[in-house]
Amino acid sequence: MTRWARANNVHKHKPAEATPWSQNSVDPDVIYDAPLNPHSCVSSQFCFNCRNPGHGLADCPEADRDEEMGRGICFRCGSTEHEIYKCKAKVDPALGDYPYAKCFICGQTGHLSRSCPDNPKGLYAQGGCCHICGSVEHFQKDCPEHQTPNNHVTVGWLSNNMSADHEEVHIPVKKAKPKQPKVVKF
Repeated sequence: MTRWARANNVHKHKPAEATPWSQNSVDPDVIYDAPLNPHSCVSSQFCFNCRNPGHGLADCPEADRDEEMGRGICFRCGSTEHEIYKCKAKVDPALGDYPYAKCFICGQTGHLSRSCPDNPKGLYAQGGCCHICGSVEHFQKDCPEHQTPNNHVTVGWLSNNMSADHEEVHIPVKKAKPKQPKVVKF
């Protein structure tokens, strides 16, 4: 609290003694600048390996025992040098998109859990479906019933004296307000 804002200094308008820093800090163990409490989101995490709440796959105690889990490898080529988003290797289509990936749901290799045939929830881990057709195999933005056929193109007209790059620029016309007479009062 500042010297001017003290409760007993309301009507005196004189500075009181400054509060020492040791009294300002009520609880020295509390960190007020902490971004978020790391334990606040723990209950919302769900482990894909052991299916227990409270931790993620990276912190799972059972995942360390499972050597086949394939943590830290590229699911496309099997290399431990990089992960799948940096992989440039070509894969045989007969093996699938991810031949070294192990599914969390069925335990087989060759696909991820989002494309597992045994996954009843499909892409919607928390439940739900496409609001257009009701499928769990795609998101609403990717729904085939929602897509419009784009097999036709509309082309504007061109004349002989126009460039092929010519585009009409539509500038909205602003209506001019009628000028109001200025009234001066004395």
